[in-house]
Amino acid sequence: MPLTKKLNRINFGLASKTWNTIFRWRLNDFFLCVVLLIIYGALYFAPPFEREFYVNDLSISHTYATSELVSTTELGIYAIMVPVIIIVILGLSLSNEKRYYVTWISFMGLLLSVSVTSFLTGILKNWIGRPRPDFISRCQPMDDTDEDTYVLPSKVCQQTDLALLRDGMRSCPSGHSSTAFSGLGYLTFWILGQTLAYHKKTGSWRTCFAFIPSLIAGLIAISRTEDYRHRYSDVALGSLLGAIIAYWSYKRNFPNFNTNLCYVPCQLIEENNLENAVVVDFDDNSGHDNYQRAFQSDEENRLYTN
Repeated sequence: MPLTKKLNRINFGLASKTWNTIFRWRLNDFFLCVVLLIIYGALYFAPPFEREFYVNDLSISHTYATSELVSTTELGIYAIMVPVIIIVILGLSLSNEKRYYVTWISFMGLLLSVSVTSFLTGILKNWIGRPRPDFISRCQPMDDTDEDTYVLPSKVCQQTDLALLRDGMRSCPSGHSSTAFSGLGYLTFWILGQTLAYHKKTGSWRTCFAFIPSLIAGLIAISRTEDYRHRYSDVALGSLLGAIIAYWSYKRNFPNFNTNLCYVPCQLIEENNLENAVVVDFDDNSGHDNYQRAFQSDEENRLYTN
């Protein structure tokens, strides 16, 4: 008996025009991001797993730092606001008639990267429940606590600030590290594509410039060990998580860096049949004109050149 298609798995039964609009502008991703960020906010108020510990464990006996090298507010500025500003400025400057679409799709990729990373980080933090390096300082254990016996925070900690105590049990993975790489790592991928950094006729400075955001993300991640908020393993896991999600989010919307139109969203390439368009060599001072002739039709010129 032959299989029959009862439901369109692409649009789940929505009208084609409606679905095409939603998908083209990634509105489905936008609503997903809103939901994920709401859940992430709720996770902060959920109690993390309460893991047993030794009160004489030197690895969690560092002093609690009241000020951080990179605060949560500063992290939001560096990892989210700065990439948004750069994407908007470059997106509107480097594209022509489709500049608003390119900018919006680029922004949605960033938003999805940060949202998914934050959501996964929040779940892992609560599920793992690893004490921070400054946990003893937060806990303030009772003086008569047995030093050679595993104890639970709820049994021995005298800390009255419950939020501070619970946050001390959310060491792994590092949220600063994952967020930094989800935002600034995404910006690195985006700049690599938008500047044709892998084209044989472009200078290596473009690649170096593109990796500046990732360098900043790395410095933010390392700062968490200097504040004694995380171990290097926490930072490494958070950084890896953020970088992987950033690459995944970027690749959903843009082709490979070594393709001819790596700066054009995949949706526009498909809509306008630009898979075979090529990039011309810049062998004279009329690089802009050569750039226009790189495309194989007047329609492509109109869509993607100034």
